[in-house]
Parts: sequence; C-alpha cells; structure tokens
Amino acid sequence: MTAVSALDGPERFREDEVPYFCIVIRSLAMGGAERLAASMAATLRAMSHSCTFLVFYGGGTVEADLRADGFEVVDLGKRGRWDLIRPWLRMIKYLRLARPRFIYAMLPPANLFVVCAKPWLIHSSVVLSYHSSRTNFRTLSPASRLSHEINVRIARYADNVIANSALSSARLFKFGTQEKRTRVIPNGFDAELYQFDPVGREQVRAGWGVGEDCVVFGLVASRFEQVKGHRLFLEAAAITRKALSTARFVCLGAGDEQTEGELRQLAGRLQIGDDVVWAGTRPDMVAVYSAIDVVVCASIAEGGPNVVGEAMACGTPCVSTDVGSARRMIGDTGEVVDSRTPGDLARAMLKVAGDLDEDGAQVARRARERIVSEFSIRRYVEEVTSFVESSRRAEELTAREQGRASRRRRLLQSGVRPRSGG
Repeated sequence: MTAVSALDGPERFREDEVPYFCIVIRSLAMGGAERLAASMAATLRAMSHSCTFLVFYGGGTVEADLRADGFEVVDLGKRGRWDLIRPWLRMIKYLRLARPRFIYAMLPPANLFVVCAKPWLIHSSVVLSYHSSRTNFRTLSPASRLSHEINVRIARYADNVIANSALSSARLFKFGTQEKRTRVIPNGFDAELYQFDPVGREQVRAGWGVGEDCVVFGLVASRFEQVKGHRLFLEAAAITRKALSTARFVCLGAGDEQTEGELRQLAGRLQIGDDVVWAGTRPDMVAVYSAIDVVVCASIAEGGPNVVGEAMACGTPCVSTDVGSARRMIGDTGEVVDSRTPGDLARAMLKVAGDLDEDGAQVARRARERIVSEFSIRRYVEEVTSFVESSRRAEELTAREQGRASRRRRLLQSGVRPRSGG
C-alpha cells in the first residue's frame, strides 16, 4: 500500500453511515481500558450514536463480544512494536473515508498514532484519553518510558483531552496542555452488566477450592508487572493471614514465567504459598468479582482503577492504595491507605473483612449504590460527549467568525463596502 492510496481513497461512507465516535485502541483483549471502551460503545448506541473501533492487534474476548453485538472492528494488522508506518497509513485511510465526528484514542500507543495523523484528519475532532497518574517512570522498559514521556508532551496538539483523575491532568498541564481543552472525568461502569452473580460466585470459588467459610482477598490485574503491586499485596496477605485464619488470597493476571515464578517464590517465603490461588486471566469478570469478598488494589500508580469500580458495582468492597481517583471512587464504602507499607494495607484489609462479618449485606449495598449514583457509564459518556461537542461547536463558531472577518477585509481592500451583518 502506497502513501497516496492510503490517504486518497474514494468516498464510501454515506452521510447516514458516518460514525459519531471511532475508538482507536491497541487491542480489545481482556483489560480494564478495553472493557471501558466496550461499555462506551454500548452506551453510545443506546444514545442513538454510532461507534466503530480501530485496533492495532486483532483478536481477544472483548473484540469477539463487540463483533457479536454488531459493532465494526477494523484490524490495522500491526505485526509488532516497530511495525509503525503501514498500520498508521491504514488508520489514516480509514479515518479519511469514514470521517467520524470524533476520534477517541485510548492509551499511549493510540494517542501517539492519532496525534501524528491529525493534519490529515481535518473533518474529525481528535480526543485523547489519559489514564495514567504515574510520576516515576524508572520501573518501565525504555520503550514504555519513551511512550509515556511522549504522550504527556503531545496531548497539547489534540482538540480535547479526557483525563480520569486530577493527578493525570496536572501532569498534562505541566507540559503545555490547555486547561480549557481538558476535562477530568472519572471512569464510568456499566451497573447493568456488573451485578452480583451468586451462581458464578459458587462456581468460581469451587474451582479455586475455596469454601464459603473463607474470606477471599483478590488482586485483579490483566498482567503481572511492578506497577500493579503484587509484592505489596503478598506481603500484606502474610500479615492478614496471621490475624485471620480463614483468609485466602487470589492473584489474577498473566505475565512472563520468570515474573510469576518470582511471585510464587515470594509467597512461599512468606509461608502463604498454600493460601494463594494463581487464577490467571479470565473472561467471566462478573463471576470473579462476585467470588471475591474484598478486592485489593495495591498499585503504585493508576489513573482510575477500573477493577475498583467494577468490583463495587458487583457489591464487592475495595481496599486501595491512594492512586488516581481511587479515593474519590471508594468514598466511605471501603478503605484507602496513604502509605505503601504492608502493615497499613493489611490493617485496611482486616478492617473491611470485619465490616463484612458485621453486616455484609449493607457493605455490598453501599458499594454498589455509590457506583450506580456517581460513576455510571451513562454519566461518563454523557459528560464526555457534552464536553467534546461544546468544544467543537465553539471551534466551528470561531472558524465561521474568522471567515466572515476575512471576507470583510477582502471586500474593503477591493473598495467594496460590505453589507451590514455580512
């Protein structure tokens, strides 16, 4: 495919086929951002807005579900980290043909692709999402570190930026992103999808070999990496197990064999190896959240921890480190710890376990009600669309006024007196 054919294909979208939103994302495998993207699409459809997807890498549970529901998912066919030009040109071609009103890029790789294509996408507003509150990038690989550092610097070139926490937006402002183009909107969650599943709870716990007499603490992540805080969780788990004999622990996620092996060895040294379930990745997240009694977010950095909102919607209380919008999401329904010490995290875990023992039904109800009332996916999508629409209308009005002023100048220069109001 040549650059010319990628940028200048014929029109094929009728006016009634033009997507309202086109979400650009690395993949639609199982992960918090991917589930948020799918919920956004379903909500946009319920609001009579069309939505399509562009993905770098095809496949995955979320993609299969979206295709089954009738959403268009275009695979750009990226072959690896450094396969950049070919998929970028394919993306430009599609977006120039489709002319979506809004291009919504999710996560650093998509943000970079879309911003670099912006000069060719004059019919669409470019919206970037920024989900990271990370301030220390030293633990990342060189490529990931470069990606994050570039992202905070390119955000100023977008038409709008959606940040899911105040800490995320503050970093953007530091590198020149205008406040009027930025809105902090915490992630939203589909409370109709995420509801307590008693049958799923029973089946999942049976698979884990955990009885109803046990209190299950779970750390849910799509992958094993340092930022997710698995070591801190295991160290807090060892303290919790000494104080609560019925405590059991679940780690969800996947990673390289070396990382998982090191974590398993740590659990063994902490003498909780037999009390930890290594559950891998699972597609049935509602059943997983229902099976866990307390979800623990031990992350070093997050923008808006999706696992917290999803778990709370299922009625599962949460304990979290003070990252991103976690404190705002949890409120008084769980515990947020200021420090990153195993002792403090363990005390918070035991506190919530005690609350469950005292009145589990009320704890579950309050957690779910907070998500339903303040962090619904409908609210999130309405806030996003209202902000980007008002920004686009203001830009269009400014462009029309500038056009009128330019015409008046040309008429005056030619000696013709413009009509009043023209």
